[in-house]
Amino acid sequence: MGNLVHQKVPSKGRVYIRPLLVIAAFALVLAVAGYYLSGAYPWGIDDGVKRVAARSFSGSGFNSVLINPQFASHFGDQYFPLPQPFAEQTDAGYQIIFPALWAELGGFCYNLSGPSGFYLLTALCYTLFLYYLFRFFRGMYSSWHAAWGTFLIGSSTLFYGLIFWEHNFALLLLLPLLTFYTREQFSSARLLASGLAAGIASYLRPEIALFTAIVLLIFLLHRRLNWSQLLKALAGIVVALALASLLEKVTCNRWYPPQGMFNLTLSFSEIDFSAKIWKSLNLLLDSPLPLTWFVASAGVLIAFSFLLKRALIAGIGLPVVVSGALLVSLISHPPYALTASSQGLLFALPWIIISFYPIKGEKMSSDPLLWIGGLFLVGIYVLGLDSPGMHWGPRFVLPAAVPLMLRMLRVVQNMTPRSTHVLLVSFGVLALFNASLATAVIAERGAASRQMDEAIQSSNCELLTLQRWHEGADLEPLWGKKELVWVKSKAAFEEFLIKIREEDDTAAFCLIQDVGIDVLQRFPLQQIECHLSQVGAGWTSDLLKVKLAAVDERWVEIYWHSALRMAETQNWKSACQRFQLALQFDSQNSDLLYDYAVCLGQMGSIREAMYHLQQALTINPQHTAARELADRLGMR
Repeated sequence: MGNLVHQKVPSKGRVYIRPLLVIAAFALVLAVAGYYLSGAYPWGIDDGVKRVAARSFSGSGFNSVLINPQFASHFGDQYFPLPQPFAEQTDAGYQIIFPALWAELGGFCYNLSGPSGFYLLTALCYTLFLYYLFRFFRGMYSSWHAAWGTFLIGSSTLFYGLIFWEHNFALLLLLPLLTFYTREQFSSARLLASGLAAGIASYLRPEIALFTAIVLLIFLLHRRLNWSQLLKALAGIVVALALASLLEKVTCNRWYPPQGMFNLTLSFSEIDFSAKIWKSLNLLLDSPLPLTWFVASAGVLIAFSFLLKRALIAGIGLPVVVSGALLVSLISHPPYALTASSQGLLFALPWIIISFYPIKGEKMSSDPLLWIGGLFLVGIYVLGLDSPGMHWGPRFVLPAAVPLMLRMLRVVQNMTPRSTHVLLVSFGVLALFNASLATAVIAERGAASRQMDEAIQSSNCELLTLQRWHEGADLEPLWGKKELVWVKSKAAFEEFLIKIREEDDTAAFCLIQDVGIDVLQRFPLQQIECHLSQVGAGWTSDLLKVKLAAVDERWVEIYWHSALRMAETQNWKSACQRFQLALQFDSQNSDLLYDYAVCLGQMGSIREAMYHLQQALTINPQHTAARELADRLGMR
């Protein structure tokens, strides 16, 4: 490990004012960039065309109809259904999986100044993380090496740094824990504070909890921490988790956010490692990116680099291959350029490989940094592939960035000056390319969100339906509490259509849907307009403006189904009314007449029931159930 750099402490004015000015300036610039690039869409860009739709309608005071996974299959939606207890309905949808602090802090900043406040929070977390990351690196290496390492990580995380605040906030809270690597004597207060910060980070992000456990275990085994120090850090973590649980109980009436246990529960139930490996291969081979040749090229470079013991082969070749792969991906499938599960490691692959190069006179197994980074990547692989909330996406491998970058800086510091300069240039070019790519993708999706927003604002729809697997998470609490109509099943959607027909069957409403959904054929709906938001594979959505259509056979089914549901709850009077409405569309349906007769009989209207039963037999004398009932009533 490089010698620690002990610098003179500047005056108090310089300590507090200059860093604050730098942080404020960068945060402001990044906030403005994120705000305008993403179309002022406050949450992130993933599925932005749907979320911006919800924001537009909520902001306009309209009702929003949210369709959950149980109904999604009727629309062809590809979102995975959440198992119990994670899909339990609550009054506010965002309470289903997300931690309370996540929603409360994001909502607080949004309420201060709208979307701009949310982007300022995101930019501030990103800037603070990079600033203190640079100071952490500079404590062990030269300023140039520290700046270079910070730039590499910063460029690879720019996409998330502009639109997601919780990832960088969690990484910022992890930095005090990683300072234990220096083996200094820390005060009890610092140990407790580091544990407290790590506990909050673990509460925010489920993968951070795994990372924290690995860090503490490895530092203990490598004697970077003794038992006394470990217990003090653990005490801070326990306090943080206890406070987080208290916040959950007060805010959401539960003791923990399901997001954390959500991934672990799914991962450790029926683990099939062969299936995981096969799924990994499918991700590589079926990806929009031509990963077959990428994997082959990268594998050859890495093999030759290790065999010849020349880090420069990988140091120069991998950035070129990765840049080419990402460029092809950007051109062919823009949304997948940064977020496809199979490409999560593309950003970091070159410097991850360099970090595993041996250092002369040192055993690789003696470096805790390699153990931390390697175990975490393996852990994410084992836990991630079968878990909807955790995968190989860039944000889930970010915790490994800091320890592996520390290791890479050590490797580079022990290389010849010429090799160091070549690596600095090649990796710098890759970092610039990553940053440019992130900017381009955010801008493209932001444009799609704006397009969808404009279409909604000009559509004059009274109601909106959209599909989202975590239901109200996109609406609450960031956009205020509006009146929401919860459509939770096909039955609920049928009741929703009946309500519209009874109140105002001329009103138009909107459907946000993916291409290929046959909702117009399944239900009595007539398309008026269609606005397509084309962002590329995975983010193509239609905004359909529809109204009720006079399709008799569809309305018969809808009223008939509604009547049967009411009969199941023994609401015979309402059920009979729905049967009457269904008969208006098809009075010659013997099955419908039989069901209506049974309902009338249950309500006590025997004479009327016998009349409709006779009608059913007149239309279809072979109706078995009607004949048996008529025999029991002595009608034959």
